[in-house]
Amino acid sequence: MNKTLIGFLILLGLIASAAVGIYLMIPRQDRLGELLSAAMQELEKMPELLAYLDREIERAPEDFRLRSTRASVYAESGRTTDALNDIEALISRNPDNLGLAFVRCTLLERIGGPPRDKHLACYREVAARFEDTPESPKNKNPDYIVAALMAELPEADDLRREYLSGLGDSDPDKHLREIFANFKPE
Repeated sequence: MNKTLIGFLILLGLIASAAVGIYLMIPRQDRLGELLSAAMQELEKMPELLAYLDREIERAPEDFRLRSTRASVYAESGRTTDALNDIEALISRNPDNLGLAFVRCTLLERIGGPPRDKHLACYREVAARFEDTPESPKNKNPDYIVAALMAELPEADDLRREYLSGLGDSDPDKHLREIFANFKPE
C-alpha cells in the first residue's frame, strides 16, 4: 500500500471523524450533520455541502471545525490545492498542531511537482517536532512512527517493527497492526 495514501488517510480520517463527530453532537449543527452524511453517501451532494461550509466560514472565519471539515471535503473531492489552503489557514492560527502540519505534508505530496525533497523535508520537520519524554517515548507513539516512515528516516523501519512486536493479539488497536504491517516505503 502506498505510504503517502496510508499517512494521508490516517490523519485525514482523524480530522474528518473528529469534525464530523463534533458537528453531529451539536444540535444547532443539524443541517451540517445532514449534509455530511448525505455527501459521504452521494458525491453529487458535495457542492451543496461545500456551499454550506463556505457560507458558515464567511460568518465564522476563525472556526477550526468548519475549516477543517471543509479541508477534508475538498481533499475527498480531489480539490487538493483548496484543501491545502484551508490547512495552511488553520496552521497559521494553530502552529503547534502536529496533525495539521502532517496533513499539510501529505497534501503537498499529493499535489506533487519538484522537488520531491520538499515533501520529505516537510515530513522530517513534523517528525522532529515530536517530543521524547519518559511519559511518552517517541518509539511508542504511532503518530511519530508514521511521521518517521513518511520522512524516510533511517530508523523508521526499525521503529515500525518494534512497535508491531509490542502489539498484542487482543490489542484494541488492531487496525494499527494492519496499517503498520502493510506500510511500505516507496
